[in-house]
Amino acid sequence: GMIDTASGVASTVTVKPDGSVLSFGTNFRGQLGRGLPDNGPYPVPALITGLLAKEVSSGDAYAIVTEPGGTLKAFGRNDNGQLGLGSLDFLPHPTPVSVPGISGVFATVAGRDSVLALIGEPAPGGTIRAWGGNGFGVLGIGSLFPSLKQAVLAENLTVARPNFSVAEGSITATSVQIVCGTPGSVIHYTT
Repeated sequence: GMIDTASGVASTVTVKPDGSVLSFGTNFRGQLGRGLPDNGPYPVPALITGLLAKEVSSGDAYAIVTEPGGTLKAFGRNDNGQLGLGSLDFLPHPTPVSVPGISGVFATVAGRDSVLALIGEPAPGGTIRAWGGNGFGVLGIGSLFPSLKQAVLAENLTVARPNFSVAEGSITATSVQIVCGTPGSVIHYTT
C-alpha cells in the first residue's frame, strides 16, 4: 500500500496512503528519523511518529519529507547543509526537523548531499530551490560552492516557440488556438 519510497545508504523511508511514514535499515546518522541514538540495524519497517507526508526523497544518510501542506521535514546527516537548516554540522539528526523558510513544495529530489525542491503548482510549474553540497555544480546555481541557504536556480528564460492549430498563410475565418510549452509565458501575435 505504499505511495512513495526512497532509499539512501542502507536505509529506506516509505509513505503509506494515509500519509504515515515508516523507515527501516541502518541508522548510523539518524536517517531513520525515529529519534533513535544508535546505529541499528532495524530490518522491520516502523512508524516515524508525528510525521505525515505526501512524498519522500533520500540521499546519502538523510531524508527530506514533503508534508501534505507543502512544507518540508528533514533528518539524518547534515555535514554539507543538506537538511536545509542554513548551517552544517557533523552530528546525527535522528528526529524530523522543519526546513525553515520554505513552503508550497510539490516535489523534491535528493542527491548524495544536495536537495532540489520544486515550489509552486504542478500544472503551470514553479521555481526550483537548491541547497547542500554542490560538487560539479549539481545544484545549478551558477557556482561550484556548497549552498547552506536555499538558492533559486539560474534558469535560461528562453521561451518555447508557440504552436498554432492552423498553419500559417491565408485562411478563411476560423478559430485559432495558440499554445506554448513555457509555463506562464505571454504570447504576442498579429493577424
